[in-house]
Amino acid sequence: MKGKETQISPSGARRVALNSAFSVTGILIDILAALWITPFLIRALGTSQYGTWVLVMSFAGYSAVLSLGFNSAVSREVARKSASSDSTWMNQVVNSTTALFLVSGGVAFAGLAVCSFFLSTWFNIPPEFYRPAQIALVILGLELGMRLPLSIFTSILGGQQRYVESESFRMIARVVYVAAIFLAFRTKASMVTLALIVLFTSILRLGLQWWLVRIATPWLRFGRRWVSFAVVKRLAGFSASSFIYLFSQQIMARANFFVIGALLAATDVAAFSIPSRLVEIMLTLAIGMTGVVMPVASELEAKGDSERLRAVFFLGTKYVVIVSIPIVIAFAVLGKSILLLWVGKEFVGTDLLPQMYAVLVILTAAVGFQVSQTGVFNVLMGMGKHVIFSRITIFTAVISVILSSILIRVLGLRLTGAALANLACYGVAYGLILPVYACRQLKVSFARYWLGSIGRPLLLGLPVGVATFFLGRVFEPRSLLLLLAECAAVFLVYSICSWFVIMSREERRRLLRVFRPTPPPEIEQ
Repeated sequence: MKGKETQISPSGARRVALNSAFSVTGILIDILAALWITPFLIRALGTSQYGTWVLVMSFAGYSAVLSLGFNSAVSREVARKSASSDSTWMNQVVNSTTALFLVSGGVAFAGLAVCSFFLSTWFNIPPEFYRPAQIALVILGLELGMRLPLSIFTSILGGQQRYVESESFRMIARVVYVAAIFLAFRTKASMVTLALIVLFTSILRLGLQWWLVRIATPWLRFGRRWVSFAVVKRLAGFSASSFIYLFSQQIMARANFFVIGALLAATDVAAFSIPSRLVEIMLTLAIGMTGVVMPVASELEAKGDSERLRAVFFLGTKYVVIVSIPIVIAFAVLGKSILLLWVGKEFVGTDLLPQMYAVLVILTAAVGFQVSQTGVFNVLMGMGKHVIFSRITIFTAVISVILSSILIRVLGLRLTGAALANLACYGVAYGLILPVYACRQLKVSFARYWLGSIGRPLLLGLPVGVATFFLGRVFEPRSLLLLLAECAAVFLVYSICSWFVIMSREERRRLLRVFRPTPPPEIEQ
C-alpha cells in the first residue's frame, strides 16, 4: 500500500515490531510445547480421560471472563498515561480494578466448585473419571481465583508495552510447565496432577510480573484509600463491551466441547479437540502479532494521530494475513498427514480420519475470518469504538450454539456439524460486519482495504496452494521430518513471494530499517 496510510515513524515502528517479534517468539514456544504435549497427554491419559480434561479446562476458560473486560480498560488507561502525568487517577484505576478482581475471583472459585457437583449430570463422563474431574475443576477454580487479581500486573505491563519482559516470564512458565508434565507423567498421573501443574506455573508467571511492576512502576501505590466505586463505574463503559466480546469468543471457541460432551461422548470431545488445537495455532499467532496494537492505537488516538492509526489498521491486517495463509495452505492440503503423524494412527483410525480432516478444513476457514481481523478489532478497542461489534458478537455466538446443536442432534452431522456452525457465524461476523464497520470508523475505503490488505495475499496463496498439493502427491509425507520439511517449504516460498509481490519497495525498505540495529549516539568531545 502506498500513500499516507502507510507512514509510520521509524521509532514507533521499531517499538511495535520488537514487541510483536518477541510476542510471536513466546507464542511459537507455546505452539511447540502444545504440539508435543497434546499427543503425549492423549497417550498418557487415554482418549476418554483426555476428553474429560478438555471439558474441565473449557469450564475454567469460561470463568476467565469474570475479569469483565477490565484488563483491557486498565491497559488502555496505562497506555494513555504516556500523554499525561496523572498518577492519582492511575492508582485509583489499578486499586479499584484489583478490588473488583478479588471479588470476581472469589465468585469464580465458588462457581467452579459448585459446577463440579454437576459434571456427571451435564456431560457423558465415564464414571471412573468423575471424581478426578471434580477435584481438577476445584483446583482450576483456585488458580483462577488467584489469577484474576494478580492479572492487574499483566494489564499494567501491556499498557506500558513491556512485552519483552512479559513474554520472557511467560516463556519461563511454559518451560517449567512442559518439564513438570514430562516428569509427572513418567509415572502414573491423572488430570488432578495436570491441574496442580497449571496452578503452580500460573503463580510463577504472575509472581514474576508482580516483581517487575513493583520495580518499574514508581507511581504505583496500593491501599484502600485508592479504591473508588466511581472509577469502576467510569471504566465500566469501556470494559462492559470488552467483556461482552470476550464472553462471546469463549462461547464460540468452547461451546462446541460442551455441546459434543452433552450430545455425544468424551471420546468425541477428544476427537474434536485435536483439529481445534491445530487451528488455535493460527489464531494464537495472530493474537501474538496484534496484541501490541491496542495500546499503540490508544496512544495514537489520544494524540489525535489519525494518519498513523490508519497505517496500523492497513499494515496490521496485511501482515497477519501474510503469516496466516501458509498455515491455511498446510492444513487444507496436508491436513490428513498432519493428523496422522502428529497424534498417531492408534488414535486417528481410518474411520475417524476423514471426519477429523473435514473438521480441520472447516475450522481453518472459520477461524481464518477471525484471524484476518484480530488487528482490526484491537485498533477499534484502542479507539474505544468496539462497543457495537461486541454486542453483535454475543448474538452470533448464541446462534452458533443453537446451530451446532441442530446440526448434531437433528441432522446427525456430529463433529462436522459443530464445525459448520462456527464457519457460518465467523463468516458473517468477521468476514463482513467487522471490516465494514471498521472502515467506516476510520473513514477509509472498504474496497481499498480489502484488496490491499487481504485480497492480494489471498490471490498469491492460490498458486502456492496448488504447488503444495502436487508436492504432497509426489512426495507424500510418511514421516514427521518430511512433513515438517514440506510445511517449511510452503512458508519459505510464500514468504519470499510476499516480500517481492505484495510488499512495495517502500515497505521493504521501512521493515529493514525497523529491524536494523540502532547505532549508539555519538558523544561530543
